[in-house]
Amino acid sequence: MRIFQKSSLPTRTPAIAAIACLVAGLGVTAPAAHADSGTITPAYSNGSSWPAAPTGPQLMYGQKQTVLALSSTGQDVAFAVSGGCTVEAVASSAPSSQAQITGTSGDTDCTVTMTSPAGNGLDAASVTYTMEAIPTGQTVKYGSVMSKSTVKLNKTYVLAAYPLKTDKGKTVTFKINTGSKYCSVTKSTSKGWRLKVGSKTGKCSVIATAAAVPPNYAAVNRKQFWSVVK
Repeated sequence: MRIFQKSSLPTRTPAIAAIACLVAGLGVTAPAAHADSGTITPAYSNGSSWPAAPTGPQLMYGQKQTVLALSSTGQDVAFAVSGGCTVEAVASSAPSSQAQITGTSGDTDCTVTMTSPAGNGLDAASVTYTMEAIPTGQTVKYGSVMSKSTVKLNKTYVLAAYPLKTDKGKTVTFKINTGSKYCSVTKSTSKGWRLKVGSKTGKCSVIATAAAVPPNYAAVNRKQFWSVVK
């Protein structure tokens, strides 16, 4: 009787053996490792850091904001913008790069992209921020009492001329905001808007309002508070 013993390895056919030799002879090169990307850190002109991306600081219509940027690659930072803003490069001292961003709209956000080439063993760096656009204020000529904190019993103060308009042509009106038993507001073309103080000590306030001029100029909502003293 013949006894057949099972081989622990399968027998290779000539074709399989040839393929195995070919594969063994080939050198396989591992893909090159990529360097980490660089990072860009923007800051205000006073050196304090911007918020974390992608939300940047607000940008008011007509406002000029200086931004400093430092890249971990050690290379200069380039600035590009779109939307409601413009950008201008500003001379700066190494290693920071500097630019001035100007708001050109009160309701169109500004997109700022900062980039720098590879360096210091790092890949190129890039970061994008969105600066929320906000309208600027209107200018109003007030009387000196609008910058005081106290008024005296039984006195009358000029709040502003009457009629009164902002620098953008919007009509300004005054009314008592709080403390109507201590103060009142009157108006006349000869004496202007006036604050009349009563005979009791306490606290009162007025509010001056004017309509907005969209999209770049905000409405006026100016409040002034006083303590009524003897």
